[in-house]
Amino acid sequence: MKHWWRYWPKVIGIALFVWILSNTDRQALAEAMTEADMRYILVSLLLFPVIYSVKALRWHALIQTKDLHMRFSDAFHMYCSTLLLGVVTPGKAGEAARIPLLRKNGLSMKRSIIVTIADRLFDVITLGILSVIAVSLLLGTKTAIIYGCGGAICGLGLIQFLRRKNLLQDILFEASRKAPALTLLTGINWFVYFLQMVVLSRAFGLNVPLIPFLSSMVLSGLVTLLPIAPLGLGTRDGVLLWFYEPYGIASAQTLSFSYSIAALTLLAITVVGGLSFFSLQTKRP
Repeated sequence: MKHWWRYWPKVIGIALFVWILSNTDRQALAEAMTEADMRYILVSLLLFPVIYSVKALRWHALIQTKDLHMRFSDAFHMYCSTLLLGVVTPGKAGEAARIPLLRKNGLSMKRSIIVTIADRLFDVITLGILSVIAVSLLLGTKTAIIYGCGGAICGLGLIQFLRRKNLLQDILFEASRKAPALTLLTGINWFVYFLQMVVLSRAFGLNVPLIPFLSSMVLSGLVTLLPIAPLGLGTRDGVLLWFYEPYGIASAQTLSFSYSIAALTLLAITVVGGLSFFSLQTKRP
């Protein structure tokens, strides 16, 4: 097969998922999942619409221009209708499906690409900054500096790529156009996400101190951005197992928590995204 090297990274996460599951006591895993406190699971599930609404508010603010005036409800449906594609594709590449939706509403191809990238960068940059702090707290300042330098090199590479594509200046303009509001919404989004993870962890009795727990969620979230597995399967599991082992957390507890993140995310996105997709399809021109 030609260019086989382009495809093998996409199966790393799945292979890791299968390996971890095959080396886990599946009976203990089943017990940990059935013994979970459903009250905490329900609360964490109800926080998904809050997260999606905040993200849709940021999306709505980004796409408003003199050429496009869209109601928030329409922007919400546009944003959420592509969430499922984003989650099930490695690196959330499926979120690029918003580009043709913007084109359909009158934006140029270039501007559609720019606002889509700008929206994604707010989360990536925030997660990158938080991950440096997390590494510093968990592994020490020296490790954080090395890690930060690696991140800076990746950032410079991205900047160079966007500059070659003649997108950098326009993306910076879009991001700065409503920077305070967009930054605030990004902060609220991450706060609700961390709250959701804390609530969900209580369902499985994960007794991990707050700071290490939040740090582990940041780093596992960063790993799930790698284009090697959908829903963070395998990658998130491995990171959390490594972090929680020193705290005496059984692997079955850790994996039941990790799998619940993927399952609840898929459930919430299927429902919210499905309803949004249906709303877009039935909307009259």
